[in-house]
Amino acid sequence: MKTIFLKQFYKDLDKVKDQNIKDSIAEIIVNVEEADSLKDIKN
Repeated sequence: MKTIFLKQFYKDLDKVKDQNIKDSIAEIIVNVEEADSLKDIKN
């Protein structure tokens, strides 16, 4: 899937200090981008 991020998302992400949370967000983004449809996104 194609993803688009707002500038505010990057600003909010910069405010997150916990690296584990940033890693989780990155994993979710990769999962969504690799999905062909919404049904392919893991919970």
